[in-house]
Amino acid sequence: LDLNGDELISVAELETFISILGKCSDRSRVRFFVDRLDENRHGHFDFRQFRQFVVRGYARELLMENITREIVY
Repeated sequence: LDLNGDELISVAELETFISILGKCSDRSRVRFFVDRLDENRHGHFDFRQFRQFVVRGYARELLMENITREIVY
């Protein structure tokens, strides 16, 4: 996930990861989830914050939102 090796995950890096998984999510949606964890409002988060991103279910929600929409329709 940390493409530039700075030990932080940016919105752009998270978007890249999501696209590698074959999911499409617009930047504002990714930003929404990053903002929920970005305590210092720098636009990126560290490993501890990323772990919370996964543990709190934000990652699942972001990755599954299109699947859920497809199932409903």
